[in-house]
Amino acid sequence: MNIFRNIICTLIFLSGFAFFSEKASAQDTLTATHSTAPAAYTPGTDMTVSCQITYTGTLTALGMSVNLPRDWAFVSVQGDDIPNTSVLDTGDIDFFWPEIPTAPVDFTYTVHIPQATTKPYQKEISASVLYRSSEIPNELPAQVLPDRLVFETETANLKGDISGDHVLNLSDAILALKASAGADMSGIRADYALSGVDANGDSRAGIEEVIYILRRIAGLI
Repeated sequence: MNIFRNIICTLIFLSGFAFFSEKASAQDTLTATHSTAPAAYTPGTDMTVSCQITYTGTLTALGMSVNLPRDWAFVSVQGDDIPNTSVLDTGDIDFFWPEIPTAPVDFTYTVHIPQATTKPYQKEISASVLYRSSEIPNELPAQVLPDRLVFETETANLKGDISGDHVLNLSDAILALKASAGADMSGIRADYALSGVDANGDSRAGIEEVIYILRRIAGLI
């Protein structure tokens, strides 16, 4: 009798252990990452972010929310496991898969960075995954790693940035126009000649820079 009782207790213990192990493992089966290179942005250009979601077990729902810097705009999504896309009024993005792809889930998305970049010039992208598993029907969150993608403006490539404020706008064109007329040049960045932002390479702000800036602002180049 004691042997039978011990066998029953052991079976109950093992079944309970397996049950709780499945519950615990289901909460730890999903990881997500995002990355981009280089870790800098150029106003007026596009940036592509690579994403990967890995999981074990069986998922019954999968989605990913992305928080973009203000005024950055979603362009497109690409890859082997393309999700459905919803762009919110805030400009942030929701991705979701009506049919769950096999792990790893790989895709990229592209965003457009406006020419007139606003302060602060350091920008961040963050994202999180929401999912359900066959073992746990409740929606579970998972942070996409790293927690934040941090970008600095690529000032060396921002030709026409005569003022040095990391933004290309009409103020730069006005400064170049004043310089070409021999007027006050106090607003021009002190390192202009060595900064690499001169449009035609003569290290002097002039009418060529005015034309270049206006064409860039208009999206002609």
